[in-house]
Amino acid sequence: MAVRNGAEHLEEAVASILGQSFRDFEFLIVDDGSDDATPEMLAQLAKGDHRIEIIRNDVSLGPYPSANRALEIARAPLIARMDADDISAPERLARQVAFLEARPDHMVVSSSYRAIDGSGRTLYVKRKPADDYCVKWWLRFRMCLEHPATCFRALLPDGSRVKYDESHSVAQDYELFSRLAQVGKMAVLPEVLFSYRVHDKNITATRKAEQKSNVLKIATANQHRAFDTATVDALAPLMRSFMLQAPAECSALRPAVDALTRMCRAEIAINPERQTWIRRQSAEVLAHSLLLNGGGIRDPKFLLAFCFTARRFIPALMMRSLENKNVLPRILESYPRVG
Repeated sequence: MAVRNGAEHLEEAVASILGQSFRDFEFLIVDDGSDDATPEMLAQLAKGDHRIEIIRNDVSLGPYPSANRALEIARAPLIARMDADDISAPERLARQVAFLEARPDHMVVSSSYRAIDGSGRTLYVKRKPADDYCVKWWLRFRMCLEHPATCFRALLPDGSRVKYDESHSVAQDYELFSRLAQVGKMAVLPEVLFSYRVHDKNITATRKAEQKSNVLKIATANQHRAFDTATVDALAPLMRSFMLQAPAECSALRPAVDALTRMCRAEIAINPERQTWIRRQSAEVLAHSLLLNGGGIRDPKFLLAFCFTARRFIPALMMRSLENKNVLPRILESYPRVG
């Protein structure tokens, strides 16, 4: 855990880790130069539990350089991330440790989660279990793992330590998991093992533009590893709408639809049993990017062009929409069994 001026929710976050059913861990907490009550609170908490070790930054380094300080001295083979304003369910560590110990080919496991407000009230629940294929498919378009809900191996297959890339000022979690996806498998568990607190101090709120720009760069790099250059280039306007909310242009519609069509055909040829899942997710990316984030739904001319050009995706989009609204049951093919 890295924390800076997190006194408001710190005790509840720490208590949720100390109260885990899995007891055999060290709890490394990096105080990133806090100037509120955080240092005193951490000192008091450490007195009550020998598993807590406090690391103090004399000046603020930021959350990911702070996390790297802990990763450098961590002794355990598995690392569980935690933020100072979130809450872990009592079975979180036990479930994630058991999953990774039973699957040596997996590098990362996350979980479904509950979003809460500053008072702890539930805003919504994200229960979307995903196996390795689904996680890596979505990493080509966005960060699809809830970072503070993850547990991952401390060492890469070559024996070097897992660390965040500090050359990225934000979105280091997305970069890290994109890198880990190249050396091992990943999964999201169906259980809600984590409560993520949504407020105006989240990095995604305070550095939104920079965050989205970095995410776009990382997603594009992931696409280059999976697709040919022509496909990535054709998807670029769609991705700018998806990440940066750039206005959707009719001229970009045909190339984007053709690129997604090629992508679907190639993926289905390799994984025919997942064709329904692939089509529905692709349709969601297309509509979310161009109609919602790109504003195409408010432009009658663009909307008409979308319905004609993307007509082969419309049935899959309708089914995906019904799934998201819980009108249709979440079929096993769309939400694969994990664990």
